[in-house]
Amino acid sequence: MTQPNTLQAPSGGPVALDGWDVVVIGTGMGGSTLGYSLARQGRSVLFLERGPARYGVETEAPSSAPSGATALVASTRQERRLHAGQWPEALMQQLNGREPQSFLHPLGAGGGGSSSRFGMVMDRFFPEDFTPRQGRKDTGASTLPEAWPITYEELAPYYAKAEELYRVRGSADPMRPGVSFRLMDPPAPVGKEQAFLEGFKELGLNPYRIHYACEQVPGCDTCVGALCPRECRNDAGRVCLRPALRSFNAGILDWCEVLSLEEEGGVVRAAVCRRKDGQVFKVRGRTFVMAAGAFMTPALLLRSVSSRHPNGLANNRDLVGRNLMLHCSDHYLVTARKALASFDMAHGVSLNDFYRHGEEKLGNFHAHPLSIDKEKVLTWLRGKHSLPAWLRVLSPIFPLVADIGARIYRKRAVFGSVLEDLPYAENRVTGASEDGVVRYQYRVHDELRRRVDLSRGLFLRSLAPKFKVKLISNPKDVALNLGHVCGTCRFGTSPETSVLDASNRAHDVDNLYVVDASFFPSSGGINPSLTIAANALRVADLVNARL
Repeated sequence: MTQPNTLQAPSGGPVALDGWDVVVIGTGMGGSTLGYSLARQGRSVLFLERGPARYGVETEAPSSAPSGATALVASTRQERRLHAGQWPEALMQQLNGREPQSFLHPLGAGGGGSSSRFGMVMDRFFPEDFTPRQGRKDTGASTLPEAWPITYEELAPYYAKAEELYRVRGSADPMRPGVSFRLMDPPAPVGKEQAFLEGFKELGLNPYRIHYACEQVPGCDTCVGALCPRECRNDAGRVCLRPALRSFNAGILDWCEVLSLEEEGGVVRAAVCRRKDGQVFKVRGRTFVMAAGAFMTPALLLRSVSSRHPNGLANNRDLVGRNLMLHCSDHYLVTARKALASFDMAHGVSLNDFYRHGEEKLGNFHAHPLSIDKEKVLTWLRGKHSLPAWLRVLSPIFPLVADIGARIYRKRAVFGSVLEDLPYAENRVTGASEDGVVRYQYRVHDELRRRVDLSRGLFLRSLAPKFKVKLISNPKDVALNLGHVCGTCRFGTSPETSVLDASNRAHDVDNLYVVDASFFPSSGGINPSLTIAANALRVADLVNARL
């Protein structure tokens, strides 16, 4: 392999392949936040991104269609998915010991990673989440640790910095009276939102305005699960990647697939990469940071073998990939029994009254300010390939059905739950095939089913006096939230039970860090995004001091 000194980035100019202070693999919430912080502190940073850069190199706002410097010809399904901000490859899931099944996952890709399509909820973990075994009724065979290797108090200043950086709007949570949030003011509540706030308080509950990283841009419709065509979503690409590339000593190689990491003498020497055109090359730097996500990061480490690490990089104790956690997220249609002033919802509502119930740990309930109109319902109907044949016959009247559906829905809001999942050694990422398909296995344990049933019952019964509530998830299933995957390279105090130390550095590899959700030793019962960002800022300070 002939190694060039520089490479022409698909979405920019020539990029050096050696001499970087920090090489960051992945541009999601962890990677972009850490890279931006280090670049601001004067370090040279190179981002390696599987998809298009999207942010920072073009002058126009990002969109779901290829444009500007990223307008490469999308000739394959994988390329079309990458242009749409979606991970290009299927995942292979083995659930509850059944036959493995391949499916396309909702993970994001390209500049901003999964945050480019996320729902913009950025909320702190509870202080009690940092001592996850305390007060628990039954953890069974779970590997849940007694405590994180850092305390809430250590992370609190970085939570505040992340809230400020991502311009998070919302109000203080009454269930956390001792927590000092650093939030921007949300818009005044209206319509459905006002009815929920008033009704919840009348029931003795403690609602608060959702902690939401979204700008008040005219016409904003939240774009949950899709790229945003406006400057609304404060994702990692817009907030961190773009300014790092435009204002500081940072570069990016996009359309760059990292195949493995080369280790020698206890340190990573290079990342072996492949361009879109098939060219293989190496990138070298002083420090390497994994931020490819809790599925992809362990898969890449397992693929990176050496004489010192024959079972995969940082995997001498067979812990890489283990302790996989997936939040459980049910969805409910909630309708106020009182007349509404309007059908609008300006910001969103969140509840933590059921975060803990006695000795059981549950989680958060919240509603996004998502509007549903005729066009959205029609798009959903036309895109549902799994509809039964008899229903597809009715496609000529789908516009009428969509109009009726939108009129019915506008009185309602969808509330989603985030229920804590516990880590088990058997739940794990097992590796990736040569064509890039990540394999993982997961078993739903009885304690999780019990907590899911408890969570559903509490929410339905508690709201019934003031609201009509309907569970729209399958009542027989546990609804796994594959967008909240975490825990596969946990950090801790001992190399016997963790992959990383308290600074997020691999116990066995001196210059390797992990800052995506892989590092979580427990999943908490709330959205993970802000905790990833806050920890990335903390680790950036540690890396900078060490450099």
